Amino acid sequence: MRNLATFRNAAVIIAAVVLAVVALTFLTTLMSSIIPIAVTGVVAFILGRMSVNRDLFGILRGVFSRVSLPAQAEQAAPAAAPKQAEQPAKPVPAKQAEAAAPAAKPKEAAPATKNELLDPAFEVKTPEQIEAEARAREQELLKRKAEPNVDAVQAALEERRKRLLGNQGDGST
Repeated sequence: MRNLATFRNAAVIIAAVVLAVVALTFLTTLMSSIIPIAVTGVVAFILGRMSVNRDLFGILRGVFSRVSLPAQAEQAAPAAAPKQAEQPAKPVPAKQAEAAAPAAKPKEAAPATKNELLDPAFEVKTPEQIEAEARAREQELLKRKAEPNVDAVQAALEERRKRLLGNQGDGST
């Protein structure tokens, strides 16, 4: 009878160890996989409900542009300074100065805002204005089509001569 009690005690101990190992395995799985997924789901649900009426891409774009613009300015400033120091001052002819002056004016006239809808001088066109512009463009295109383009005709004839003569003709005949 003593052997049977000893065997039963050993079986109970082994069963308790197996149950402990199974419980620890379940807890490990729960802690490493299920709980992080559940927390992520809860956080995603809460953030989703909070951001229903907000443009998150616009917010992120604004944050990234605010962060990247100062960094780009810091990188560009040291790089630009040595280039200016290396180049000696050259006298600029009057014709080049006059040609450069009109090119600089459109840059200054361009609005400082990136979005033209935010520009206070932005003017919304009426449907009549849009139709008038479209008609004017159509008339201009019709005039261009009606007038034979001498250069295009000459180029087409040259291409045909080359094709027919197998690139043997010089086009002066």
